Amino acid sequence: MATQFLQQAQSVAEGRFFSDPVLNGNVLTVDIQDTQFICIAAVFIPQEVGQLTHYLLTNVLFDGHGIENCRKVMYAQDEEGQKDILDYIYKLQDDAWAA
Repeated sequence: MATQFLQQAQSVAEGRFFSDPVLNGNVLTVDIQDTQFICIAAVFIPQEVGQLTHYLLTNVLFDGHGIENCRKVMYAQDEEGQKDILDYIYKLQDDAWAA
C-alpha cells in the first residue's frame, strides 16, 4: 500500500511531464522526458517498536548510448525533506517548460 506522501507526490506530478506517474506499491516513477525519469521509493527503517518511513528520490538521465547518469539523489527523513522533494518536482516542471 502506498504511503500518503507518495500519493501526494503522484498528485503533484500528474499531467506535468512526458508520462503520467506510476505508483506501484511503495515506488513512484515518472518519465520527465523520453530520456529522463525520477523514482521515489519509500525506505522502511525498523525500530524496536514499529518503523520509520524515509524517502529516496533518484533522477536518472540516459545519454543516448545506453548509459544512465544519476543527476540527483535526495533523501527525506522528515516533513521538511518531503517538502524539498515536492519542490524539486515543481522545479523539474519549470525546467521542462523553459527548454
